[in-house]
Amino acid sequence: MLACITGRRKRPRRVRRRERFLLRFSIMSQQPVRRAAVAGSWYPGTAAALAAEVDAYLGEASPGVPADSVDAVIAPHAGLMYSGPVAAWAYRAVQGGPYEAVILIGPSHHVGFEGVAVFRRGVFETPLGEAAIDEELASAILKSTHVAREHLQAHAREHSLEM
Repeated sequence: MLACITGRRKRPRRVRRRERFLLRFSIMSQQPVRRAAVAGSWYPGTAAALAAEVDAYLGEASPGVPADSVDAVIAPHAGLMYSGPVAAWAYRAVQGGPYEAVILIGPSHHVGFEGVAVFRRGVFETPLGEAAIDEELASAILKSTHVAREHLQAHAREHSLEM
């Protein structure tokens, strides 16, 4: 399981609503949306509740190392109530770091296959908003190795990258 997420700067709420509508219209007609598979069960399903819980875990975690010295993070992917405190330590270490892209790698719990399933284009839906896939990076990964392939079914119900 692999997804390449591109960060975006915040825009005013009015503009974001309009962009979200236009983006959803565009996505529905052209790009895949990886729906949140376990929102509301393994972690809160609303933006406010999820942000509050994540912020609480991050508030208890110490940064430990300078963000610009971290190249990779290994974090758990169980229900937030179980993995949140440990994951917060990992993510706090990279919070606010100068990253051009983030590559998420996780196991597949529901679909058996060999290799790496890449979500090549579209967005990952979350209660906190949509995370756009870096299509150029995902395509480069697909072209660089024979073990990586696009496999939307592998991502459909998978929670490992969502957690």
